[in-house]
Amino acid sequence: MTQLIRPGFFGGIVAADSRRVEFDYKNESLIQLKASIDYLFIGDSITHFWELKAYFNSPSKMVINRGIGGDTTEYLEKRWEADCLQLKPKVAIVMMGVNDMQVLEPDAWNGVKGKTVQEVKERILTNYLKIIEKCKQANQPLVICSILPTKMTFIQSWRERNQCILEVNEALKILCQTHRLIYVDYHQAMVAEDSCSIKDGLTFEGLHPILTGYLIMSSVLKETLAKHGMSI
Repeated sequence: MTQLIRPGFFGGIVAADSRRVEFDYKNESLIQLKASIDYLFIGDSITHFWELKAYFNSPSKMVINRGIGGDTTEYLEKRWEADCLQLKPKVAIVMMGVNDMQVLEPDAWNGVKGKTVQEVKERILTNYLKIIEKCKQANQPLVICSILPTKMTFIQSWRERNQCILEVNEALKILCQTHRLIYVDYHQAMVAEDSCSIKDGLTFEGLHPILTGYLIMSSVLKETLAKHGMSI
């Protein structure tokens, strides 16, 4: 039997650990039964909560979800081989980065200042570059999706967060151009007239999409893939 890659637990309070056992079981089944995966979606809670089969229900396409609520690019990169490469999907679709921005928020209790937008952007891009390199080495087709705009006015750093999202998305777009990857621009389709916050009526609380948000995302993804001769 094929040797299964199991990254184990990363320790501490790490969101990536929350579904590790579940994904190990599921990955083993997919590998040992030689499942042919058409599309693998991977990311944080926005992917995790997406009922993919309701939006992409072609009987001839196998679509699986490897989203983890609260995950960051650091741990996405650490679990990439386990939850993407060893499954050998025809296409991997990734959207990640908004949780990395939690460190923009100052920790008043411990007297710690928040990270700068530049520091957070560099961290996200560093991890994306590692993932891109891993995909190149494994000949794994990769699609990178923009981070969604947000409207979390209840947190102190919401303006810095939206600025960081704009800068990261622009950098991801350039990365895709440089490495000849498909870039899916959800942000442009969902952003309000202020060019940074998300339109009203698309999310539960300014971050997580509801039906209306996911309908836009699925439409943008289908249209973008179709331009490259792909259907989902």
